[in-house]
Amino acid sequence: MSHNDSAIKADTPPRPAVSRADFLAALYDKADLALLLEIRCIHPISEKTRVRWTPIGDRRRLAINLRQADIFNKEGYSELFAPCLRRERKGTAEAAAIVPALWVDIDCADDPKQRSGALERLHNFEPAPSIIVDSGGGWHAYWLLDQPFELRDDAARQHIASILHGLFAVVGGDEDYARSVASLMRLPNTVNTKPERGGVVATVIEFHPERRYALAAFEWLAVRSGGSNGKLPPVQSGNGHAPLPQVTLDYLSKGAEQGRRNRALFDAACQFRDAGYSQSEAEAQLIPRHVMDGHGSENPAAREREARSTIASAYHQPPRDPLGGQDARQVIDQLASQFGAKKQ
Repeated sequence: MSHNDSAIKADTPPRPAVSRADFLAALYDKADLALLLEIRCIHPISEKTRVRWTPIGDRRRLAINLRQADIFNKEGYSELFAPCLRRERKGTAEAAAIVPALWVDIDCADDPKQRSGALERLHNFEPAPSIIVDSGGGWHAYWLLDQPFELRDDAARQHIASILHGLFAVVGGDEDYARSVASLMRLPNTVNTKPERGGVVATVIEFHPERRYALAAFEWLAVRSGGSNGKLPPVQSGNGHAPLPQVTLDYLSKGAEQGRRNRALFDAACQFRDAGYSQSEAEAQLIPRHVMDGHGSENPAAREREARSTIASAYHQPPRDPLGGQDARQVIDQLASQFGAKKQ
């Protein structure tokens, strides 16, 4: 028996027959037809990545690319897509053009009690989700917007990231998910190829395309921070630690350019170590930053392992006297106040 079968009996209503075409049409029916849909297939073991780009209005090309992606899925690749259509063939936050919906990924670790509780939270949330997908290990939910939100600049990207951050917090979303306009979700009607999922198929269980909301309905969720270019906002505790230097705070909010990313991560890890943060506290802040600095062709899982290794290397060395200063302390206090951060 698959996990889907057990889920139907345990905590979900009978599934409506919703095709992948229905799902994509609900998301993108108001989008500019020239914008690009990114379909990214990632092998969970070999970490090989295959990317397909399709103008959302080109139905023939979309059908071809979906068939190709389905072949990769049968070969063991996870079949993922970017909710935010791209203006160019790059899987970065800067390339994201529009936001057709808000979304959340809730990981329940195959625990029936967690699944039931998470689904209840989604049902109790207002406004109600437009679409709920059984991902195999948990739930994916989408709230369709009445009009696509255009990502014209860094401020717009950061605004959506801040709302996603708040939405994930309120409904209990996956803490390891990178809440960004560059993020990926699993395509419905594809096999979840993670070895522990047992071949379960991601399936739409609730479909209400008539439920469409103004972005203003979600403004209360926004978590404010300094500009982070549409990526996960940094959270600092500041409790009992020496202040971090401004260069580290800048790295947390803006990331590092290609060619300096590993060095910038190592330097930031050293500053966390010197300021008295534990290795786990540093990982909680620095791993999402490093993952989000990756380009579209890079595997997020590989970047996470790379980040853990780099941080561990920094923590294997003895701490130095911390840098810092009044400006850094003020920023720390401000971030802690804004995010209501708690000690990891």
